[in-house]
Amino acid sequence: MSRNENSNFPFKSKVVFFATGNINKFNEVRSILRQYDISVGMLKLKGDEIQSDSIKEIAQKSVIYAYKRCQLPIFVEDAGLFINGLNGFPGPYAAYVYKTIHNSGILKLMDGSKERDAKFQSVIGYCDQETICEPTCFEGEINGQIT
Repeated sequence: MSRNENSNFPFKSKVVFFATGNINKFNEVRSILRQYDISVGMLKLKGDEIQSDSIKEIAQKSVIYAYKRCQLPIFVEDAGLFINGLNGFPGPYAAYVYKTIHNSGILKLMDGSKERDAKFQSVIGYCDQETICEPTCFEGEINGQIT
């Protein structure tokens, strides 16, 4: 794959690529990084995401795969919802669970449970030619309750 085959955007002094197929995520990231004079290109890379209960492991493996495909400074984002009353379910499978059983299905699973604490975790994995063997990961977490 050539370096510019999947992207089209104006270059500035700093350039990174976001491996995602989600245009809404891309637009959000682009608006944030624009404040720091960083241009972001979106790359849609097809590949199988590893199955793991660890969001960090998923982000690390995904960003290494993405970097090997394009050889450009690139990052990925992975996230999950961990509900204490469901022993951490759905975790990294939150998007799939939402698509299949929706919020109403989650609430049904929690029916009768008094434990409503949950956390949302997000990991951004970054890789370039200097970090290919060990991607840099940035982790965020917010606690809340399912109501």
